[in-house]
Parts: sequence; structure tokens; C-alpha cells
Amino acid sequence: MNKQQKKPGNKPQKRLRNGCDPSVIGKATQIKPGEVRNPGGRPKKRPITEIYERILADTKNCNSIEAAVLKLVLGGRMASVLTLREMAERVEGKVAQQVELNGELTLALSERIQKARERRQQ
Repeated sequence: MNKQQKKPGNKPQKRLRNGCDPSVIGKATQIKPGEVRNPGGRPKKRPITEIYERILADTKNCNSIEAAVLKLVLGGRMASVLTLREMAERVEGKVAQQVELNGELTLALSERIQKARERRQQ
């Protein structure tokens, strides 16, 4: 066989510009079977929430926190009020809104099909 004649299925492997074999790139960093990369999982809270909780839980801070909140609210600056709301939502959770619904909520699929057929026949 000539050097120019190649066996079918015996293709030369392509190399990257830097000379690396693309089939081995990333093999060393792949997760092995049974390996856990993040055993604790995603953190339940963000660090800023934990800081807020520590500050608010310390009884020594109660008077100064109350005075600061009163000053911010009476100051009338919207950014300060939004900051307080964000802090409260992170620590206590968002306030649930009540929604009132009136009227017919759902129709069964068969009822919708029947009404559509009746409209089409008219």
C-alpha cells in the first residue's frame, strides 16, 4: 500500500493549533463515577442575608437599629426605604399578596371543544 492510500476508517486524528489531541482535553477534570464535586449543594441563603440576620438578632443593636430605621423613614429618601424593604424580605421572606377572583375560573376541555363546535356550526 502506498503512503497516500489510506485504509478506510483509519483517519489521521486532527490536532488543535497548540498540538493537543482534542480527545484527551478535559479528561483530567471530568467527574469520575461516584465523585461529588459540591457535597453541600447550593447555599440555602446568600451571605448578605446571614449578615442581616446576625445584625438584627443581636439585642445590643435594637436601639440603634430602631433609631436608624426611624431616621431613614422620616428622611423621605426612597432609596433608604427600598433598602429597608430589601433587608426585611431577605430576613423574613416576601409579603404574600391576597388576590380576589370572581366569576367562572375554568372550563373542562370537553366543554370548550363543544362550545367551539357550536360556534362553527352557526
